[in-house]
Amino acid sequence: MSDFIQDCLSDKATINDIDDYIDIWHTSDNEDELYQFLGMTEDEYSIFVTNPSYLSSIIAAHKEGLAFP
Repeated sequence: MSDFIQDCLSDKATINDIDDYIDIWHTSDNEDELYQFLGMTEDEYSIFVTNPSYLSSIIAAHKEGLAFP
C-alpha cells in the first residue's frame, strides 16, 4: 500500500480519507511510525496533529517538492 500523501497526489485518496489511513495503521502490523505510514515527516505530522487545517498545505508542499513549513 502506498502512503496517504502519495495517494492524494495521484488522486487515489482525498484529504478526507486521512482518518481511514490512520485506522488502517492502527489495525495493521506495519512497523512504521504513523507519520511515516502517512508519508509525512515527523515535523509535518506534528503540525498536522496540532492544527489539522494545515493538511492541505502539507500535501501541496509535497506536490511542489517543497519542504513544509
